[in-house]
Amino acid sequence: MNKSYLTLLEISEIIQNEEPNLYEEFDKLEDRKKQYAAQKATFKIENLGIVNRTKKVGELTFPLPYQNGILGFDIQLCVALETLYIALNRQSEEIKLSQLGVVSKSDKSASVTFDKGLVTSLKNCEFNNLKAYNFIKKYIPKSFNMR
Repeated sequence: MNKSYLTLLEISEIIQNEEPNLYEEFDKLEDRKKQYAAQKATFKIENLGIVNRTKKVGELTFPLPYQNGILGFDIQLCVALETLYIALNRQSEEIKLSQLGVVSKSDKSASVTFDKGLVTSLKNCEFNNLKAYNFIKKYIPKSFNMR
């Protein structure tokens, strides 16, 4: 798949507003690497089992029919944030811990116990960025199983 929901310029603008502390690092990357990350983020979304019955072969799933041909801002944010983390080879701390099977964490005088439902849902999460996953999660069919 050589398609992306957003152009590199659109992705850069969103990252500049959403993750200004990582923008400079992202901006220094080669366009080829950023484009690959954008395509991979789009590929992840396309493989979530989201149904669009009006979609023709070769078309992207979004926008959905009720979105009147307009790509929702939630999907734009999802693509941009996931592109950022793929390009920088990063992963959200919560996803990383869940995939390692960590259910609680303590540091000197403070401790945190993670919700078992969250840990279970993130254990097989294909996304690198938790915010991106949370934006797309509402569209994923309940019967879909990430592996």
